[in-house]
Amino acid sequence: MNEFRTRHIPASVVRELRLAARDRCCLRGHLIPEEELNDAVDSSTLHLHHVIRFSDEGPNTEENLMLVCPSCHARIHKQPERYPHESLQEAKRHWTRMRDLVPRELVFEAEDEEQQESRPDLAIPFRVESFNLQFLIHAPSGITVRELGSFIGNWVLRPLAFYTRTAPYPSVLTKAHIGRVSLAAKAQPDVVFPADAFLRDIPQIGELQLIALVDLRMVQALMAPPEESPATQTVTLRWGATPRDLDLHFVHRSSSEVSHVWYQDMGTLERYPWAKLSDDIRNGHGPEVLSFGLLARGRYGVAVHNYSNETPLAGCGAIVEVAIGDTIKTFRCPGHGEGQWWVVIEFDVESHQMKEVNEIVGALDWIRDPRFRRMSFRERIEPEDAGD
Repeated sequence: MNEFRTRHIPASVVRELRLAARDRCCLRGHLIPEEELNDAVDSSTLHLHHVIRFSDEGPNTEENLMLVCPSCHARIHKQPERYPHESLQEAKRHWTRMRDLVPRELVFEAEDEEQQESRPDLAIPFRVESFNLQFLIHAPSGITVRELGSFIGNWVLRPLAFYTRTAPYPSVLTKAHIGRVSLAAKAQPDVVFPADAFLRDIPQIGELQLIALVDLRMVQALMAPPEESPATQTVTLRWGATPRDLDLHFVHRSSSEVSHVWYQDMGTLERYPWAKLSDDIRNGHGPEVLSFGLLARGRYGVAVHNYSNETPLAGCGAIVEVAIGDTIKTFRCPGHGEGQWWVVIEFDVESHQMKEVNEIVGALDWIRDPRFRRMSFRERIEPEDAGD
């Protein structure tokens, strides 16, 4: 940002934008370290982007400015055609609306009669680090840490994580998986409260600010510099209401190794194949997001399978975005072709070359694992242990 432009943006406007966005990048939700933030818009971590460009007489107003991190700011300017004004405004509204998604005060509602008779007598501050949000939870002292964690997971973390899936642009938070919620005090995040401990047995529980360990892991992913994260590459699949169930498939092949990441084997980022699928969406729209690192020699393949197959792939409007390094490519499902497989790309790690296939085919030759089996759509919706 040049000096002429920055000196004409009032500090009050910057503060209002920071408050609204909770010090987050309004494009993809990245966190900006609190200790590095200031009111100087030419900071290395705080960038203000003009939705209508300054060169096109876009004003220095709160309505026309959005807070973005440096990497997203560079992305917008490198590919302006991918970020039209309307989409940028919607992205800004999305992240600023996040703070209003869940009430700031929640009351634990017990399920059994014994707990229902125990009225909430504790007011416990709880902080969601990844969203820079704080809540006050009213809970009875007679419940356990596990019960409180389950309540926080269902009524705070899950709604926030689910909301990120509606973001106009994919975020690290889109990949969030909320499992068992373990709790700790923010002042001592390494000391985890025992799951079976009763709240009344934790000294000064009402004065501690609680955090969730699953949330801390999201923060680490959000804050990790690209050079320290093995999963700087992403593939994002989005589609409409039908077909209901499209599946993202990722295959690695080399002379010595073969790996297939899909809904039956979601993969891992901690070891080979250094690729992980975020979720298995079965009721339309998506997104399904796969993160991967360029740590395995050989070739990668990305494909989409029309699992439920109520309507053909051709013309379904599905979109796959592939982001590898500074290269971002968007592929729309072809309007012609027969088959249940859409082969999107192949990528050679050694040469760093991407082959844009973008074809619908009847079978996927990449998959040669004898364990590969197509479950019926009903079998996936109604698993065998559903009645247990």
